Amino acid sequence: WMFLMEKTIYILHQKSSLAELLAWTLRLGTDLNVICLGGSQELKQAETLPDLIFVQPELYEKIHAFMNGITPPILLIASHPDDEQVIDALYAGAADAVDLGKEPEELLEKVNQTLTIAADNNALIKKLIHKNKTARQQEKDETDYGLTVKEKEILKQMRDGNHLKLIAQTSDTSYETVRTHVKRIYKKLGVMSASEAVIKAMKMEL
Repeated sequence: WMFLMEKTIYILHQKSSLAELLAWTLRLGTDLNVICLGGSQELKQAETLPDLIFVQPELYEKIHAFMNGITPPILLIASHPDDEQVIDALYAGAADAVDLGKEPEELLEKVNQTLTIAADNNALIKKLIHKNKTARQQEKDETDYGLTVKEKEILKQMRDGNHLKLIAQTSDTSYETVRTHVKRIYKKLGVMSASEAVIKAMKMEL
Protein backbone atom coordinates (compact mmCIF):
# COMPACT_ATOMS: atom_id res chain seq x y z
CA TRP A 1 0.00 0.00 0.00
CA MET A 2 2.59 2.51 -1.12
CA PHE A 3 0.06 5.33 -1.63
CA LEU A 4 -1.19 5.14 1.97
CA MET A 5 1.98 6.74 3.35
CA GLU A 6 1.35 10.07 5.08
CA LYS A 7 -1.77 10.91 3.08
CA THR A 8 -4.49 13.19 4.44
CA ILE A 9 -8.11 12.08 4.29
CA TYR A 10 -11.20 14.08 5.27
CA ILE A 11 -14.44 12.38 6.29
CA LEU A 12 -17.75 14.23 6.11
CA HIS A 13 -20.74 12.41 7.55
CA GLN A 14 -23.71 13.58 9.59
CA LYS A 15 -23.30 10.65 11.98
CA SER A 16 -20.14 11.45 13.92
CA SER A 17 -19.96 7.95 15.44
CA LEU A 18 -19.90 6.39 11.96
CA ALA A 19 -17.27 8.88 10.78
CA GLU A 20 -15.08 8.08 13.79
CA LEU A 21 -15.44 4.34 13.16
CA LEU A 22 -14.30 4.82 9.56
CA ALA A 23 -11.42 7.04 10.73
CA TRP A 24 -10.30 4.41 13.24
CA THR A 25 -10.40 1.71 10.53
CA LEU A 26 -8.33 3.82 8.13
CA ARG A 27 -5.72 4.70 10.76
CA LEU A 28 -5.30 1.07 11.78
CA GLY A 29 -1.80 0.02 10.80
CA THR A 30 -1.23 2.98 8.42
CA ASP A 31 0.34 6.45 8.49
CA LEU A 32 -2.85 8.05 7.18
CA ASN A 33 -3.81 11.43 8.63
CA VAL A 34 -7.60 11.05 8.92
CA ILE A 35 -9.72 14.05 9.96
CA CYS A 36 -13.46 13.99 10.63
CA LEU A 37 -15.27 17.20 9.65
CA GLY A 38 -18.69 18.35 10.77
CA GLY A 39 -19.73 19.62 7.35
CA SER A 40 -18.79 21.45 4.16
CA GLN A 41 -18.19 24.69 6.08
CA GLU A 42 -15.30 23.06 7.94
CA LEU A 43 -13.94 21.82 4.61
CA LYS A 44 -13.97 25.41 3.35
CA GLN A 45 -11.97 26.51 6.39
CA ALA A 46 -9.43 23.68 6.09
CA GLU A 47 -5.90 24.93 5.42
CA THR A 48 -4.85 22.17 3.05
CA LEU A 49 -6.55 20.20 0.30
CA PRO A 50 -6.71 16.52 1.30
CA ASP A 51 -5.58 13.62 -0.88
CA LEU A 52 -8.99 11.95 -0.58
CA ILE A 53 -12.45 12.79 0.75
CA PHE A 54 -15.07 10.40 2.13
CA VAL A 55 -18.67 11.67 2.06
CA GLN A 56 -22.15 10.28 2.40
CA PRO A 57 -23.85 10.28 -1.05
CA GLU A 58 -26.28 13.04 -0.06
CA LEU A 59 -23.38 15.47 0.40
CA TYR A 60 -21.53 14.72 -2.84
CA GLU A 61 -23.17 17.36 -5.03
CA LYS A 62 -22.78 20.02 -2.34
CA ILE A 63 -19.07 19.29 -1.87
CA HIS A 64 -18.43 19.08 -5.60
CA ALA A 65 -20.25 22.35 -6.36
CA PHE A 66 -18.77 24.15 -3.38
CA MET A 67 -15.24 23.33 -4.57
CA ASN A 68 -16.09 24.31 -8.17
CA GLY A 69 -15.51 20.75 -9.32
CA ILE A 70 -11.82 20.90 -8.41
CA THR A 71 -11.58 18.19 -5.79
CA PRO A 72 -9.36 15.29 -4.86
CA PRO A 73 -10.94 11.87 -5.44
CA ILE A 74 -14.20 11.42 -3.53
CA LEU A 75 -15.28 8.03 -2.14
CA LEU A 76 -18.90 7.52 -1.11
CA ILE A 77 -19.79 5.96 2.24
CA ALA A 78 -22.60 3.61 1.28
CA SER A 79 -24.08 0.50 2.84
CA HIS A 80 -26.20 -0.04 -0.30
CA PRO A 81 -24.07 0.52 -3.45
CA ASP A 82 -27.15 0.24 -5.68
CA ASP A 83 -28.94 3.10 -3.90
CA GLU A 84 -30.15 5.77 -6.33
CA GLN A 85 -28.20 8.57 -4.61
CA VAL A 86 -25.01 6.48 -4.83
CA ILE A 87 -25.54 5.82 -8.54
CA ASP A 88 -26.26 9.51 -9.21
CA ALA A 89 -23.07 10.54 -7.39
CA LEU A 90 -21.03 7.97 -9.36
CA TYR A 91 -22.46 9.30 -12.61
CA ALA A 92 -21.58 12.83 -11.45
CA GLY A 93 -17.93 11.93 -10.90
CA ALA A 94 -17.43 10.22 -7.52
CA ALA A 95 -14.51 7.79 -7.71
CA ASP A 96 -16.21 4.80 -6.07
CA ALA A 97 -18.43 3.67 -3.20
CA VAL A 98 -17.24 1.84 -0.09
CA ASP A 99 -19.22 -0.49 2.13
CA LEU A 100 -18.35 -0.15 5.81
CA GLY A 101 -19.49 -3.71 6.33
CA LYS A 102 -16.41 -4.98 4.48
CA GLU A 103 -13.17 -6.05 6.15
CA PRO A 104 -10.64 -3.26 6.95
CA GLU A 105 -8.18 -4.73 4.44
CA GLU A 106 -10.73 -4.38 1.63
CA LEU A 107 -11.44 -0.78 2.59
CA LEU A 108 -7.74 0.12 2.65
CA GLU A 109 -7.19 -1.64 -0.67
CA LYS A 110 -9.93 0.46 -2.29
CA VAL A 111 -8.45 3.64 -0.81
CA ASN A 112 -5.02 2.68 -2.12
CA GLN A 113 -6.38 1.92 -5.59
CA THR A 114 -8.18 5.27 -5.70
CA LEU A 115 -5.06 7.18 -4.64
CA THR A 116 -2.97 5.23 -7.14
CA ILE A 117 -5.25 6.14 -10.02
CA ALA A 118 -5.49 9.77 -8.89
CA ALA A 119 -1.71 10.04 -8.63
CA ASP A 120 -1.28 9.76 -12.38
CA ASN A 121 -4.68 9.89 -14.01
CA ASN A 122 -3.56 11.98 -16.99
CA ALA A 123 -0.68 9.62 -17.66
CA LEU A 124 -3.13 6.72 -17.56
CA ILE A 125 -5.34 8.34 -20.19
CA LYS A 126 -2.30 9.12 -22.38
CA LYS A 127 -1.15 5.53 -22.01
CA LEU A 128 -4.59 4.26 -23.03
CA ILE A 129 -4.59 6.56 -26.06
CA HIS A 130 -1.16 5.30 -27.14
CA LYS A 131 -2.20 1.69 -26.61
CA ASN A 132 -5.33 2.24 -28.67
CA LYS A 133 -3.39 3.79 -31.55
CA THR A 134 -1.05 0.81 -31.72
CA ALA A 135 -3.76 -1.81 -31.16
CA ARG A 136 -4.51 -4.40 -33.81
CA GLN A 137 -7.46 -3.73 -36.11
CA GLN A 138 -9.45 -6.73 -34.80
CA GLU A 139 -9.65 -5.07 -31.38
CA LYS A 140 -11.73 -2.24 -32.79
CA ASP A 141 -15.28 -2.10 -31.43
CA GLU A 142 -17.57 -1.69 -34.43
CA THR A 143 -20.64 -1.01 -32.25
CA ASP A 144 -21.76 2.57 -31.66
CA TYR A 145 -24.08 1.51 -28.77
CA GLY A 146 -26.87 3.69 -30.15
CA LEU A 147 -25.09 6.90 -29.14
CA THR A 148 -26.45 10.12 -30.64
CA VAL A 149 -24.17 12.57 -32.46
CA LYS A 150 -24.18 14.84 -29.40
CA GLU A 151 -23.32 11.93 -27.05
CA LYS A 152 -20.43 10.92 -29.31
CA GLU A 153 -19.10 14.49 -29.23
CA ILE A 154 -19.21 14.54 -25.43
CA LEU A 155 -17.59 11.10 -25.21
CA LYS A 156 -14.78 12.31 -27.50
CA GLN A 157 -14.13 15.22 -25.13
CA MET A 158 -14.13 12.84 -22.15
CA ARG A 159 -11.59 10.72 -24.02
CA ASP A 160 -9.42 13.82 -24.37
CA GLY A 161 -9.48 14.24 -20.59
CA ASN A 162 -11.85 17.24 -20.44
CA HIS A 163 -13.95 17.58 -17.29
CA LEU A 164 -17.71 18.17 -17.49
CA LYS A 165 -17.61 21.93 -16.83
CA LEU A 166 -15.12 22.42 -19.67
CA ILE A 167 -17.21 20.24 -21.99
CA ALA A 168 -20.25 22.39 -21.17
CA GLN A 169 -18.31 25.57 -22.01
CA THR A 170 -16.82 24.33 -25.28
CA SER A 171 -20.07 22.79 -26.53
CA ASP A 172 -22.20 25.79 -25.51
CA THR A 173 -24.35 23.52 -23.36
CA SER A 174 -25.41 23.81 -19.73
CA TYR A 175 -23.54 21.77 -17.13
CA GLU A 176 -26.75 19.95 -16.15
CA THR A 177 -27.47 19.01 -19.78
CA VAL A 178 -23.94 17.62 -20.17
CA ARG A 179 -24.42 15.59 -16.98
CA THR A 180 -27.67 14.18 -18.37
CA HIS A 181 -25.89 13.21 -21.60
CA VAL A 182 -23.09 11.55 -19.60
CA LYS A 183 -25.62 9.49 -17.61
CA ARG A 184 -27.14 8.26 -20.87
CA ILE A 185 -23.69 7.52 -22.31
CA TYR A 186 -22.77 5.43 -19.25
CA LYS A 187 -26.03 3.48 -19.46
CA LYS A 188 -25.67 2.81 -23.19
CA LEU A 189 -22.04 1.73 -22.83
CA GLY A 190 -22.79 -0.33 -19.72
CA VAL A 191 -20.11 1.42 -17.64
CA MET A 192 -19.99 3.16 -14.25
CA SER A 193 -16.93 5.40 -14.50
CA ALA A 194 -15.25 7.91 -16.81
CA SER A 195 -12.17 5.69 -17.24
CA GLU A 196 -14.33 2.76 -18.43
CA ALA A 197 -16.13 5.10 -20.84
CA VAL A 198 -12.78 6.36 -22.18
CA ILE A 199 -11.59 2.80 -22.82
CA LYS A 200 -14.82 2.06 -24.75
CA ALA A 201 -14.42 5.29 -26.74
CA MET A 202 -10.90 4.29 -27.75
CA LYS A 203 -12.00 0.84 -28.87
CA MET A 204 -14.73 2.52 -30.92
CA GLU A 205 -12.01 4.82 -32.39
CA LEU A 206 -14.17 7.90 -31.89
